[in-house]
Amino acid sequence: MRLMWESAAVALLLACAQVQAQQEACSVEGRVVNNVTGAAVRRATLTLTGASAIKVAVESGDNGQFAFPGLVPGRYTLAAERTGFISRSGSPLVLTAAQRMKGVVLKLAPAAAISGRVVGEDGEPMAVPLLAVLFQASYQRGVRHWLPLKTTPVNDLGEFRLPNLTAGSYLVAAQLNRNPMAGVSARAPAGQPEREYATMTYFPSTADPAKASAIPVAAGEEASGKVVQMLKVEAVRIAGKVAGGAEGRQVIVRLIPKGAASPMLATLQGMLAICNGNDGSFEMTGVAPGAYSLMTWLSNGPGAQLFANVPLQVAEQDIEGLILQPAPAADLAGAIVVADRTPAERKGIRVDLEARGWPGFNANATVDERGMFTVKNIAPTEYRMALANLPEGWYVKSMRYGEQDVSEGDLDLSGGVTGSLQITVSAAGAQVDGVVRGADDKPVSGATVVLVPDSRRHSLFKETRAGEDGSYSIKGVAPGEYAILAWEDIESGAYEDPEVLKPFESQAAKLSLKDSDHKNVPLTVISSRK
Repeated sequence: MRLMWESAAVALLLACAQVQAQQEACSVEGRVVNNVTGAAVRRATLTLTGASAIKVAVESGDNGQFAFPGLVPGRYTLAAERTGFISRSGSPLVLTAAQRMKGVVLKLAPAAAISGRVVGEDGEPMAVPLLAVLFQASYQRGVRHWLPLKTTPVNDLGEFRLPNLTAGSYLVAAQLNRNPMAGVSARAPAGQPEREYATMTYFPSTADPAKASAIPVAAGEEASGKVVQMLKVEAVRIAGKVAGGAEGRQVIVRLIPKGAASPMLATLQGMLAICNGNDGSFEMTGVAPGAYSLMTWLSNGPGAQLFANVPLQVAEQDIEGLILQPAPAADLAGAIVVADRTPAERKGIRVDLEARGWPGFNANATVDERGMFTVKNIAPTEYRMALANLPEGWYVKSMRYGEQDVSEGDLDLSGGVTGSLQITVSAAGAQVDGVVRGADDKPVSGATVVLVPDSRRHSLFKETRAGEDGSYSIKGVAPGEYAILAWEDIESGAYEDPEVLKPFESQAAKLSLKDSDHKNVPLTVISSRK
């Protein structure tokens, strides 16, 4: 009898929980539309990801309508994709118990494309494999760079097409589509003189991206008929040996152009060679004049590496007799200290090092319960340093490498590791909240909100996006003087360029923040039409 009563009680509890869950269930309804024409977009795939790792997908109907019923309360992100359109993630959605959110509109932009031909100096397709490269402008610490976005092979008729683009301006270039593994016996591609190579050429026909013609495309537009006429360059051969490269292991030598603005660009403009297994020798042909780093790495037992990095200036003459002498990789030790001796859990914070001169050789270490960490196998190069998994509301007060202040994250280890890191953090970061509204006083969703430090220090800029209700929140702000602005549309990072920011400074709200401050700052959005 007792067992029967216990079973009944459990069943009753489960039934009550189910009823409560049904009563608290939420839903989201809306439409997907073309952001140019306003027409409904049917058969778009919508994905809702969020609370309790829930991920639900539905398809929009003939009128672009969609619905997500039976959701648990929590924070979600809504995304939509459809062939011929640019995929989009909407602003975060926050659902409270029993909320029925309606009228959500996701606007998808029709995809653009650029197409054309690549020809040689005679105006005819070239009898060598070519690659078309698409470049998009991007800001890095307030400086605008053209960075490679995607590549596509050029066909035998010299034709290329670069699809699925957002509206904007791009550069298009072409270069040899050669296997980056130059090998120990690399030779010039067939059909070209041995010392004359097609170099990366930007539309319409220049080796200098600053002199290239940008190609603008509107949403849904195809910019066709673009012809890139290739240039050639007198190139040289470099050869040498890797000490210890003939000990029965595959050793790769990599040639990387100095100052490459991204790992992808370094890979496109660089070369690889496999050393001869008998004597460790290597050879590269088709090397254009310029400044490079010649580097190699090889295993030195479980979890250990050997590195060599030689600066190389290539002119008009072949270079032979290069010797790369790999040395054991160094370890970089450090500690994270919490300011004011505030009791706080530092375990799990991660120190990330992005290798600027060695694409792909990034390194990181996770902080232990004592606040200590060691980054293993450091390659001799320059790094950008940042912290990940910093608890909400914390900020970095300072970073020091030996006696050097490296608080902006620039860490030069090209001469090897000669000191340790000490990173001071604080759990007393300030917080700024508010709502972004338009000229009509209605909330504006998706606006880009930027906190601009008066000092213009890169590490102190903060960016976030307003939610569906126009609300925003920026946490973990260091003490100081700031301006805060909201844009309807601005390229990420462009606000760090003083010339971009200057026209908008009069529209900024000013604020002074101290540790643990919590301020509410309403903002009026800067229209993209201004």
